[in-house]
Amino acid sequence: MNAAPLSVQEMQALQQLMHRAQGAGQVTPQPGPGMTATLTPPDTNRRIWEGTEFEEVPVAMPMPWLPIASDIAWGLNDRVQTFTNLAANAESIQRLNFDIPSAVFALTAAVRRTDGNAINGDFGNVLDTFRVQFTLSQGRQWQTNNAMGSAIVGTAQRPRWLGRPCWRFNNGAVLQVRLTPLIANLQVDIVVWALETTGASNIIPTL
Repeated sequence: MNAAPLSVQEMQALQQLMHRAQGAGQVTPQPGPGMTATLTPPDTNRRIWEGTEFEEVPVAMPMPWLPIASDIAWGLNDRVQTFTNLAANAESIQRLNFDIPSAVFALTAAVRRTDGNAINGDFGNVLDTFRVQFTLSQGRQWQTNNAMGSAIVGTAQRPRWLGRPCWRFNNGAVLQVRLTPLIANLQVDIVVWALETTGASNIIPTL
Protein backbone atom coordinates (compact mmCIF):
# COMPACT_ATOMS: atom_id res chain seq x y z
CA MET A 1 0.00 0.00 0.00
CA ASN A 2 1.48 3.32 -1.06
CA ALA A 3 1.77 6.08 1.53
CA ALA A 4 -0.21 9.25 0.91
CA PRO A 5 1.94 12.15 -0.39
CA LEU A 6 2.88 14.85 2.13
CA SER A 7 0.89 18.07 2.11
CA VAL A 8 2.54 21.43 1.51
CA GLN A 9 2.34 22.21 5.23
CA GLU A 10 3.93 18.87 6.14
CA MET A 11 6.73 19.42 3.62
CA GLN A 12 7.42 22.86 5.07
CA ALA A 13 7.51 21.46 8.62
CA LEU A 14 9.90 18.70 7.52
CA GLN A 15 12.21 21.21 5.85
CA GLN A 16 12.30 23.32 9.01
CA LEU A 17 13.13 20.29 11.17
CA MET A 18 15.93 19.24 8.82
CA HIS A 19 17.34 22.73 8.82
CA ARG A 20 17.34 22.88 12.64
CA ALA A 21 19.01 19.47 12.74
CA GLN A 22 21.91 20.89 10.74
CA GLY A 23 22.63 23.26 13.61
CA ALA A 24 21.87 26.47 11.79
CA GLY A 25 19.23 27.46 14.31
CA GLN A 26 17.20 29.30 11.65
CA VAL A 27 13.86 28.58 10.03
CA THR A 28 13.90 28.43 6.25
CA PRO A 29 11.62 31.20 4.90
CA GLN A 30 9.18 30.03 2.29
CA PRO A 31 9.52 31.68 -1.15
CA GLY A 32 6.65 33.63 -2.66
CA PRO A 33 4.61 32.59 -5.70
CA GLY A 34 6.76 31.71 -8.67
CA MET A 35 9.98 31.80 -6.63
CA THR A 36 12.32 29.10 -5.35
CA ALA A 37 14.68 29.07 -2.38
CA THR A 38 17.93 27.22 -1.87
CA LEU A 39 20.65 27.04 0.77
CA THR A 40 23.35 26.35 -1.81
CA PRO A 41 23.50 29.12 -4.41
CA PRO A 42 25.24 28.39 -7.74
CA ASP A 43 28.57 29.76 -6.58
CA THR A 44 31.96 28.03 -6.68
CA ASN A 45 32.91 29.48 -3.28
CA ARG A 46 29.87 28.32 -1.32
CA ARG A 47 31.52 28.42 2.09
CA ILE A 48 31.22 32.23 2.05
CA TRP A 49 27.42 31.92 1.80
CA GLU A 50 26.94 28.99 4.17
CA GLY A 51 23.73 29.40 6.16
CA THR A 52 22.48 32.28 3.97
CA GLU A 53 19.07 32.04 2.34
CA PHE A 54 18.76 32.75 -1.40
CA GLU A 55 15.72 33.32 -3.59
CA GLU A 56 15.27 33.59 -7.35
CA VAL A 57 13.31 36.77 -8.02
CA PRO A 58 12.31 38.59 -11.24
CA VAL A 59 14.45 41.70 -11.81
CA ALA A 60 13.87 42.89 -15.39
CA MET A 61 10.65 44.85 -14.86
CA PRO A 62 10.05 47.54 -12.20
CA MET A 63 8.64 46.27 -8.90
CA PRO A 64 8.92 49.21 -6.47
CA TRP A 65 8.26 48.89 -2.75
CA LEU A 66 5.24 51.06 -1.97
CA PRO A 67 3.56 51.89 1.34
CA ILE A 68 -0.07 50.81 1.59
CA ALA A 69 -2.39 52.91 3.77
CA SER A 70 -5.66 54.76 3.42
CA ASP A 71 -3.97 58.17 3.76
CA ILE A 72 -1.15 57.48 1.28
CA ALA A 73 -1.33 57.97 -2.49
CA TRP A 74 1.07 57.66 -5.42
CA GLY A 75 1.48 59.80 -8.49
CA LEU A 76 3.59 59.67 -11.65
CA ASN A 77 5.88 62.55 -12.47
CA ASP A 78 8.08 63.03 -15.55
CA ARG A 79 11.20 64.75 -14.24
CA VAL A 80 12.71 66.47 -17.29
CA GLN A 81 16.31 67.65 -17.57
CA THR A 82 17.16 69.59 -20.77
CA PHE A 83 20.70 70.14 -22.06
CA THR A 84 20.98 72.68 -24.89
CA ASN A 85 23.83 73.86 -27.15
CA LEU A 86 26.69 72.44 -25.14
CA ALA A 87 30.18 72.27 -26.60
CA ALA A 88 31.15 68.90 -28.01
CA ASN A 89 32.93 66.58 -25.55
CA ALA A 90 32.29 68.93 -22.61
CA GLU A 91 30.46 67.36 -19.68
CA SER A 92 27.54 69.20 -18.12
CA ILE A 93 25.92 68.24 -14.81
CA GLN A 94 22.31 68.92 -13.86
CA ARG A 95 20.88 68.09 -10.45
CA LEU A 96 17.45 66.65 -9.88
CA ASN A 97 16.23 67.32 -6.33
CA PHE A 98 13.69 65.03 -4.69
CA ASP A 99 11.52 66.82 -2.13
CA ILE A 100 9.14 63.88 -1.80
CA PRO A 101 9.81 60.12 -1.46
CA SER A 102 10.11 58.70 -4.98
CA ALA A 103 10.86 55.51 -6.88
CA VAL A 104 12.48 56.06 -10.29
CA PHE A 105 11.44 53.19 -12.55
CA ALA A 106 12.41 54.22 -16.12
CA LEU A 107 14.72 56.49 -18.13
CA THR A 108 14.05 57.95 -21.57
CA ALA A 109 15.56 60.60 -23.83
CA ALA A 110 15.06 62.49 -27.08
CA VAL A 111 17.56 64.42 -29.20
CA ARG A 112 17.44 67.05 -31.94
CA ARG A 113 19.86 69.47 -33.55
CA THR A 114 19.24 73.14 -32.82
CA ASP A 115 20.85 74.43 -36.03
CA GLY A 116 18.27 72.83 -38.32
CA ASN A 117 20.63 70.19 -39.69
CA ALA A 118 20.02 66.47 -39.57
CA ILE A 119 22.06 64.22 -37.34
CA ASN A 120 24.52 62.57 -39.72
CA GLY A 121 24.70 58.88 -40.46
CA ASP A 122 27.79 58.33 -38.34
CA PHE A 123 25.39 57.74 -35.46
CA GLY A 124 23.35 54.59 -35.94
CA ASN A 125 21.18 55.66 -33.02
CA VAL A 126 20.50 59.32 -32.26
CA LEU A 127 20.85 58.53 -28.56
CA ASP A 128 24.51 57.83 -29.24
CA THR A 129 25.16 61.50 -29.95
CA PHE A 130 25.87 61.86 -26.23
CA ARG A 131 27.31 59.98 -23.27
CA VAL A 132 25.48 59.94 -19.95
CA GLN A 133 25.87 58.80 -16.37
CA PHE A 134 23.60 59.02 -13.32
CA THR A 135 25.14 59.54 -9.88
CA LEU A 136 24.08 60.57 -6.39
CA SER A 137 25.40 63.72 -4.79
CA GLN A 138 26.83 61.52 -2.00
CA GLY A 139 29.05 59.80 -4.58
CA ARG A 140 27.18 56.62 -5.52
CA GLN A 141 27.35 55.80 -9.22
CA TRP A 142 24.41 54.05 -10.89
CA GLN A 143 26.80 53.32 -13.78
CA THR A 144 30.51 52.64 -13.25
CA ASN A 145 31.32 55.15 -16.01
CA ASN A 146 29.53 57.29 -18.54
CA ALA A 147 28.34 55.39 -21.60
CA MET A 148 26.68 55.95 -24.95
CA GLY A 149 23.13 57.17 -24.49
CA SER A 150 21.42 54.15 -26.04
CA ALA A 151 23.20 51.89 -23.53
CA ILE A 152 21.70 53.72 -20.54
CA VAL A 153 18.38 55.33 -21.55
CA GLY A 154 15.53 54.38 -23.86
CA THR A 155 12.80 56.22 -25.71
CA ALA A 156 9.19 56.95 -24.83
CA GLN A 157 8.22 54.08 -27.14
CA ARG A 158 10.80 51.70 -25.62
CA PRO A 159 11.79 52.92 -22.14
CA ARG A 160 14.81 51.71 -20.22
CA TRP A 161 13.11 49.95 -17.29
CA LEU A 162 15.16 50.03 -14.11
CA GLY A 163 13.83 46.77 -12.79
CA ARG A 164 13.25 45.53 -9.29
CA PRO A 165 13.29 47.34 -6.90
CA CYS A 166 13.85 50.58 -8.92
CA TRP A 167 15.90 53.53 -7.68
CA ARG A 168 14.61 54.75 -4.30
CA PHE A 169 15.01 58.36 -3.15
CA ASN A 170 14.02 59.96 0.13
CA ASN A 171 13.34 63.64 0.81
CA GLY A 172 16.43 65.72 0.14
CA ALA A 173 18.14 63.24 -2.18
CA VAL A 174 19.84 64.64 -5.29
CA LEU A 175 20.25 62.69 -8.54
CA GLN A 176 22.98 64.06 -10.81
CA VAL A 177 22.63 63.71 -14.58
CA ARG A 178 26.08 63.95 -16.17
CA LEU A 179 25.85 64.41 -19.93
CA THR A 180 28.58 64.83 -22.55
CA PRO A 181 27.45 65.66 -26.12
CA LEU A 182 29.66 64.21 -28.84
CA ILE A 183 28.66 66.92 -31.34
CA ALA A 184 27.67 70.56 -30.88
CA ASN A 185 24.27 72.18 -31.42
CA LEU A 186 22.17 69.55 -29.66
CA GLN A 187 19.12 69.66 -27.47
CA VAL A 188 18.94 66.55 -25.29
CA ASP A 189 15.92 65.94 -23.10
CA ILE A 190 16.48 63.35 -20.37
CA VAL A 191 13.27 62.19 -18.70
CA VAL A 192 13.33 60.43 -15.34
CA TRP A 193 10.08 58.55 -14.70
CA ALA A 194 9.30 58.84 -11.00
CA LEU A 195 6.56 57.37 -8.85
CA GLU A 196 6.01 59.81 -5.98
CA THR A 197 4.50 58.91 -2.61
CA THR A 198 2.26 61.47 -0.96
CA GLY A 199 0.79 61.34 2.53
CA ALA A 200 -0.77 63.51 5.18
CA SER A 201 2.47 65.43 5.74
CA ASN A 202 3.18 66.36 2.11
CA ILE A 203 -0.23 66.66 0.40
CA ILE A 204 -1.19 70.19 -0.64
CA PRO A 205 -4.99 70.59 -0.38
CA THR A 206 -6.84 71.69 -3.51
CA LEU A 207 -9.54 74.28 -2.84
